[in-house]
Amino acid sequence: MKQMSCLSNSIIRNTIALLIGKTNTSLKIFCIALALCVLPTYAAAPEPVLPAGLRMVEQQDEFLLVAGDEGQGICSSTGKLIIAPKFNDVRYVGDRLFSVAKYNDDGSTARWLLDDHGETIARLPEWARTDNRRFCEGLLNIGDSYSPTAFIDRKGQILPRFDQYVDVKEFSYGLAEASFENREGRWSGYVNHRGKMVIGPFLNCDLTKFENGMALVSVSPPRGKPKVGVVSSTGTFILPLIYESVSPMAGGKYVVRENNKSTIIDARGKVFVKFPPNCTSVQPPEKWDKNTWIVCGFSTDTARKTHSAGGEVKWGYCDINGKVVISPRFSSCYPFIGNRAIAYKGVSDREQVCGIIDRKGNWIVEPKYQYISMSDETHWTLGPLSSPDKKNADAGSNPYTAFDKVLRDYNLIGMSVVELEKHMGKLESPPYLEPSTTIGEKAAIMNLTPNATCGSGSFTLQIAFDANDKITGWRVTGGGLVSDSQPWITENVVVEDERKGFQLANLIPKP
Repeated sequence: MKQMSCLSNSIIRNTIALLIGKTNTSLKIFCIALALCVLPTYAAAPEPVLPAGLRMVEQQDEFLLVAGDEGQGICSSTGKLIIAPKFNDVRYVGDRLFSVAKYNDDGSTARWLLDDHGETIARLPEWARTDNRRFCEGLLNIGDSYSPTAFIDRKGQILPRFDQYVDVKEFSYGLAEASFENREGRWSGYVNHRGKMVIGPFLNCDLTKFENGMALVSVSPPRGKPKVGVVSSTGTFILPLIYESVSPMAGGKYVVRENNKSTIIDARGKVFVKFPPNCTSVQPPEKWDKNTWIVCGFSTDTARKTHSAGGEVKWGYCDINGKVVISPRFSSCYPFIGNRAIAYKGVSDREQVCGIIDRKGNWIVEPKYQYISMSDETHWTLGPLSSPDKKNADAGSNPYTAFDKVLRDYNLIGMSVVELEKHMGKLESPPYLEPSTTIGEKAAIMNLTPNATCGSGSFTLQIAFDANDKITGWRVTGGGLVSDSQPWITENVVVEDERKGFQLANLIPKP
C-alpha cells in the first residue's frame, strides 16, 4: 500500500482537530469535503492474469515464476509471458537475466543464460550452480563446492583465473574476498574482476567486505593474538595491522584497542578520545556530537588479576572526552536515545533483567523485564516480567543469548561437553570424529536460532573437542550452514558489540 501524501496527512489531522474543536459548521463541512477529494483511494493490486494453463509458483523480484504441464517459465508482473514454460528450473539472477536448466533423459543437465525477452545469451556449463546468487558488478558466481570457482559476465563468458581459488565472496568496489590453500595453510586476499589478487594474500586471516571503500583485515598468527587493520580499495592500509581490535563508526572514525587500551582515532591516526585504563570494551557510537555518550565496559581489579570476565566486567558511559559520566554499574547497557537508555542488571550469575535509565543513571523504569524495545525517549514497549526463580536450564530456548553469556561468564576453551550442556542445553549430537578439523579430534554442531529458517537470521555453532571432550575451538556461521572459510576461535573471548554478533572483528580477548 502506498503511503499517503504529506498534504493528505495534514488534512486528516486538521479535519479531526476541527471536528472535535469549536469550529463553525460551514468550515467543518468544507474540510471534510476537501479531505474526501484529495485522499487517495486504496484498493488491492489486481492479480495478474496469467496465460491459460499456467499457475504462479513464486515471485522473483519483479518477475513471476510460473509452471505448466511442460515445465517452468517466467512472466512479467502483469502476466505477460517472457520465458516459455519448458524448463525444469528457472532462476532470476539479476540484471534482468535468468539461469534456466533442463534435465535430459540420459541424466545430464543443459543450462542456459537467457535475457528478459527469452533470448539465449549463452550456454552454461552443466556443473554451473546459481542457487539464489545474483549478478554483482556485472559478474555472477556459478561455482559450487564440488567444482572450481567460476564467474561469468553478462555475456555468459567464463572469466579466467578464478578457478585457482577455493572460495570467492561477493564483489564490492571492484574487489572480492578470495582464498586459496597450500602447504603453509589458507591464504586470503582481495581479487579484482579479472581474478587477480591485488591486495594480499595474508595467511590465516579474516576479511570483511568493502564498505565506503574500506575493509577490515584481521590476521591470526599461529602464536600470539590476532592483529587487525583497515585497508582501502586502493590497497593502502590506512590503519596498520597492529591493533588488537578495530570497530568502524560514523564520521570516518574507528574504535581501536592497542596494548589493552581503547581509543577513538581517524584514518590518519589522530586520537579523538582516550578511555580510562580499566576500560576493556567500547561500543562504537552511532553518531558523533557534543552530547554523545559512549557505552564502555570496565574491568574490576578481580577480573584483571584472574584474567576472567566472569561477572567482573561492568558497563557504564563515557563522554566524547573519555570522562566517565555514569559509573560502571550495569551488567550491560545500550546507547542513549535522547535522555533515556536501556540497561541491564544481573539478579544472579545466570539471569539479567532490564529497565530504563536517565542521564544520571537513575532507573526511570525499574529493572524487572526480560527485554524492552525503545523507539524514542518517550515511547517504549515492555517485554515480559522476569521470573527470579527461573533456572538457566531452559536457556536453550534462546541458545544465541545463552552462548553469548557463556563467553562472557566462563572460559569456553577447555570447558567439558558436560559443563557446556549444563549452560546451553543438549547438543544436537554428541562430539563425533571429524578428521578435517585441524584444531581438535571431534566436532559437534548446535543451532543457535532454532526458530529461524535456514537463511537470513539463522546461525550455526560448530565446536571442536579434543579426545577427552574438552573444547579446543569454535566458530559461528550465518545461514544455518558451517563454512570451512570461517576461522576457528581458539582463545577465550567476549563479544564487544552485541548488535554485531559473533563476527571475528567483534570478538576481543578476555582481560
